[in-house]
Amino acid sequence: MELFRNVFATDIQATSAGTAAEPVPQQVSRLWFDSAGTPFPHQLPARSAAFGTDRILCGSDYRFTPAAGTAAQVASLDEAPQPAGSTWRALTTCDARRLFPRLGT
Repeated sequence: MELFRNVFATDIQATSAGTAAEPVPQQVSRLWFDSAGTPFPHQLPARSAAFGTDRILCGSDYRFTPAAGTAAQVASLDEAPQPAGSTWRALTTCDARRLFPRLGT
């Protein structure tokens, strides 16, 4: 990713000022990740290993996914190996509340 950032100069302001732009992994770590679809066994563990667990949301894609499929996706959160000291459901709930604090508790 760094190669492309340097080639395409995505941070024009920083490069024109002669300063180094923030590395791509640091930029990506500020994104929020949606766990819709089939997040296990690879998607969520890889994302949490690369970027941590403080910006992961449980996206159900409910409108486009039949109710049974959505239920299976949520069940996969509960059945998967859980992160240290928490659960996927608790982490994604906490993250959603931080991103959308006005939605209540």
